[in-house]
Amino acid sequence: MDPVLRLIEKTLPLDLRLVSVAPRIERGNIKVTMSVVGKQLEDVDAFVEALQDSGSFYDLSPKTKERNEDDNTYRADVVGFYLAPNQAPPARKPSKPSKSLGRGRS
Repeated sequence: MDPVLRLIEKTLPLDLRLVSVAPRIERGNIKVTMSVVGKQLEDVDAFVEALQDSGSFYDLSPKTKERNEDDNTYRADVVGFYLAPNQAPPARKPSKPSKSLGRGRS
């Protein structure tokens, strides 16, 4: 089994179902969109947290959360980036220091 799918299976809460996985290359990084369905939104959040904590995913977030009134379930699209083994996350751009409005110290 593919390491990505094995990791997803390992971190997926029992009451959450994986409906689809769609990886694609975006600017040299592996972007993964996962559609999940569950009875509680907390399961989606637990899944995102477990994937982040694994160290193999970064910048994960549930982009869409919809409630299905027919069966009382929630559908969410979890989007983030996968780090292949021995791959480091891209460096973040440092934020620019804020400009002081005052004259500074004398």
